[in-house]
Amino acid sequence: MKKSKKGKSKEVIQGILIGPKCEDKEKTLQITEKFKAGESVDGYLWIKFDPKFKGGDNLDRLIDGHKRLIKKEPENALAWKSLGNIYEMKQDIDNALGAYKKELEINPENADSWYHIGTVYGNNKDVENEIKCYKKALVINPRYLDAWFNLGIAYVEINEIAKSIESYKKALEVDPTDIKLWNNLGTTYQKNNDYQKSIESFKKGLELKPNDIRILNNLGFSYAKNKDLEMAKKCYNDVIKLDSNNANALKNLKIIDGIINDD
Repeated sequence: MKKSKKGKSKEVIQGILIGPKCEDKEKTLQITEKFKAGESVDGYLWIKFDPKFKGGDNLDRLIDGHKRLIKKEPENALAWKSLGNIYEMKQDIDNALGAYKKELEINPENADSWYHIGTVYGNNKDVENEIKCYKKALVINPRYLDAWFNLGIAYVEINEIAKSIESYKKALEVDPTDIKLWNNLGTTYQKNNDYQKSIESFKKGLELKPNDIRILNNLGFSYAKNKDLEMAKKCYNDVIKLDSNNANALKNLKIIDGIINDD
């Protein structure tokens, strides 16, 4: 048996890289390695944490790391924004809002931070302020997909159906291939009792993903409400082919068969 070499083991440096999203994984790795080597990269932060700590403990370590950095660099907008992200993960509403607002004092034209403040308000059931923040984000960046999406959801919560529909349409101008948007637009038309337009929306979603069980179920419901029971039955049967135990489809098929047999 070979004896293991004695000596000081190499430190395993772990942490989180914070900065603009980068699709190039190789570039991200290079930036991370520079930070591990003690260098810095403009526009990015590297917060080291102890690998012995896990879960919530690591979030606390990250918060401590951010606070130390902010103490040295109080005008570092990226650090404040990142601190807000972490507080949001911890569901610490007050501190998340405080960090995001600090970031906006430094950089008031940051659409991301207005969006994140909106999500914090939304998670705290403050829909009025949630909507205001998404709108501010969209003034800065009119093609902010997530802001349009969340704005559509928020308007539904206060029963502003027409505004919700308009928000989803704006989002689809940004990304017409987003299946969730087509589904949400369809369900919002349902709330407005506009079943024909809901059918059109769900069909657009199915063009992108023909076997989406959620949309097939929703489409079946709209066909049934639109008095087209044969097409509703077809949708629910398509669901059963994909998921033989789907409770919603089984229940609605039974109801439709009862109506057809009575006729």
